[in-house]
Amino acid sequence: MAKKTDFAKQDWQLLKDGPEWVFAALAAADGNVALTLKMKESKAFKKAIEDYRTRSELMAEVLEDTSKAAKETKSATLSDAEQAIEKINAILDSKVSATEAAEYRRFLLSIAEEVAGATGEGALGLGEKFSDKEKAAMAKIKSSLKTQKKAVKPAAPQVQPAAPKVHKKETKPVKEEKKAPKPVRQPVRPAAPKKIDQVSAKFEKAKVIATHKVEGNQTLSHIALKYYKNATRPYWKLIHEFNKDVIGDDEKNIWDGLELKIPELPDELKG
Repeated sequence: MAKKTDFAKQDWQLLKDGPEWVFAALAAADGNVALTLKMKESKAFKKAIEDYRTRSELMAEVLEDTSKAAKETKSATLSDAEQAIEKINAILDSKVSATEAAEYRRFLLSIAEEVAGATGEGALGLGEKFSDKEKAAMAKIKSSLKTQKKAVKPAAPQVQPAAPKVHKKETKPVKEEKKAPKPVRQPVRPAAPKKIDQVSAKFEKAKVIATHKVEGNQTLSHIALKYYKNATRPYWKLIHEFNKDVIGDDEKNIWDGLELKIPELPDELKG
């Protein structure tokens, strides 16, 4: 599972700014449009990001990163935005698993559709859902986000020529030598638990600071971000361990309406 620390600084900047580049592409396609339409598009853009739900750790970190977007996104042409999206796609192909890459692509396309659909064609935005220019920009965005990985075809099995028949001479049976018994393998000791699991277990009786009811497609990352302002593993793992009696071993086993107890952060995680 990819994380922010797996990427070079410039690659992470591109991934984090992906939504901004999509917005820039559509804004450039519109050209000089009425201010009210621009405001509608901007509002739809922000809402699409706020409403997005994910179970991917990579996507959670992208959404959590609220640092400023690169200044190039503010004055980008459609060509500039298209090139940036193609670079993002190359990063996804080379450094991200197929599952997470597919979700990131769906994320950008969902933002593009929300922004383009916020206004209709015409001065008051009362025409078709997408203008012709927006349709062309959407097509370019989709084309730029197509995976470049090629499926590898298995090599055809080589047919071995039939071995020539050999007339065997009659030989006396040879007594089989007794084989030495195979050495008995010693059982492998299980690896020691990770430090975060030890920390979580140590504070599983910590003070409860809140009771949270799961809503919609929330994950433990979302909940950790809400209460601890941090969605990384040590924080959501603490909530998981504290509520293991209802969640079980699988941290994804949460559902709408489930009530979770939020423990106070231990000193090791404060800072």
